[in-house]
Amino acid sequence: MKCTHCGHELNGTEKFCPNCGQPVDIQPAETIEAHPNIQWYFVENNESKGPFTESQMKEFYDSGRINDLTYVWHDGQSDWESLKVSGLAFGESQETKVDGWYFIDLHQNQHGPYTKAQMNGFLANNTIGANTYVWREGMADWDTLNHTELYSQSMYPQMQSNESLFIKHRSILSCILLSIFTCGIYAIYWQYSIARDMNTLLRSNGYPEDTSPAQVVIFSFITLGIYGIYFLYKVAKNLNQIEDVYNNNALLYVILSIFGLSIVAYAIIQDNINHRVDA
Repeated sequence: MKCTHCGHELNGTEKFCPNCGQPVDIQPAETIEAHPNIQWYFVENNESKGPFTESQMKEFYDSGRINDLTYVWHDGQSDWESLKVSGLAFGESQETKVDGWYFIDLHQNQHGPYTKAQMNGFLANNTIGANTYVWREGMADWDTLNHTELYSQSMYPQMQSNESLFIKHRSILSCILLSIFTCGIYAIYWQYSIARDMNTLLRSNGYPEDTSPAQVVIFSFITLGIYGIYFLYKVAKNLNQIEDVYNNNALLYVILSIFGLSIVAYAIIQDNINHRVDA
């Protein structure tokens, strides 16, 4: 082992070079450069993806498919860790410095800078949405994405198509008849489907998801239907938030539920969802 400053031969135990007095640079025993054939994995939609080479991971990073917060792992690691603190931590490219976009996540944490291509990737995988607050140098203040140049025909349609893939157009008449013929059993599934579709709509528009569909059904059952009334109230509020409008449907749904007409409220909500799917 030699001193990196003067070339003096070291025995490996010195902290300072006995020849020049400079601190000895200790090189890690294992580095990413020492193992160019390491195969990497990352988490996407709660699933492990891989294996991939470092160059492939860099391509995913540049495209926005993965980011600093993505959990990564390779054989030999004790546990998954975020890319930012892993051996893959990619430095800022010149493009990022020049075209640096930042965004605020659902937990009010700031992330960035990212290139426009990376922001495009975040849109595609629903990490950000139309109502996500973004900023870049030159903007007077933070603004929602749909008010910036990022909101364009070349980027946003992917998010809209993702939304329609997971939301099914349902015949309101069929849902009502099935609910009646099954003595309310299908109505439980209908409630579950509405809760799931609403979460998809919220996520696709940059809002945090609400109660999970399974919890909505369970809570409604445990509270003998009381939570079901509250659920319909929240659905109305969430629809108003997505559409950026105000109406009295929340109160209407509560009144219908109190008088045992929740199925009518479901029909109105389903009609709103169908309109978004068909748009």
